[in-house]
Amino acid sequence: MYIRKAKRTDANDLKVLYFEYLTHFPPKEEQNMDLWEHLLDKFEKDENMYLLVMEEGGKVVSSVQMAII
Repeated sequence: MYIRKAKRTDANDLKVLYFEYLTHFPPKEEQNMDLWEHLLDKFEKDENMYLLVMEEGGKVVSSVQMAII
């Protein structure tokens, strides 16, 4: 298990984490995974915004967002 910055390939794992485990009312509409990947690219390149994930067994199991102000 380790912690790292999120990357575009985490999009589906994060969607599952957020929609299946962290909300009682997930959106019913199909998700635009290109948009998810684009947003993760922005986080990965931003020096002041961080989306960190904890990975276990090759899957993202937790996340935290941080901002340097």
